Amino acid sequence: MSRLIIKNSKDMGSVIRTRRKTLGLTQRELVDVAPFGITFISDLENGKETAQLNKAIETLKMLGLRLIIEAPDESDVSQQEARP
Repeated sequence: MSRLIIKNSKDMGSVIRTRRKTLGLTQRELVDVAPFGITFISDLENGKETAQLNKAIETLKMLGLRLIIEAPDESDVSQQEARP
């Protein structure tokens, strides 16, 4: 499985939209089996910053995706601090 770096809510929304479409699902079909509504899915896919984290994680799981958080190694931190 490929790994993606999510930098913001728009990146996360894009990943979710792409995965949903890859699975051949419409937003309506997804919410038919989800415990939340189409407005949430639309907001999430459009990168709304206030989307509820628990629902976002549940959506990832429903689409067969995992959320993995890892700390950067020291060289990554040094490079980020050096940027203007």
